Amino acid sequence: MRAAQSQALGSQRRLYLSPLWMFAWFSRVLCEEVGRNVSDPAETDEEIHALPEALIASEGPPGL
Repeated sequence: MRAAQSQALGSQRRLYLSPLWMFAWFSRVLCEEVGRNVSDPAETDEEIHALPEALIASEGPPGL
């Protein structure tokens, strides 16, 4: 019973923690990169919030 529980826990850990760690890592890298390219540190949040809109605009309308 304990072996099955341990295996299930390990399975859940891989399923849920890997994406969370990747998101945390990506967020940290993104903040560092934007921080290097922005002259005023107060603008870092504004730049990060503008990124999704810029990415969507660069892809063009859906279905093309």
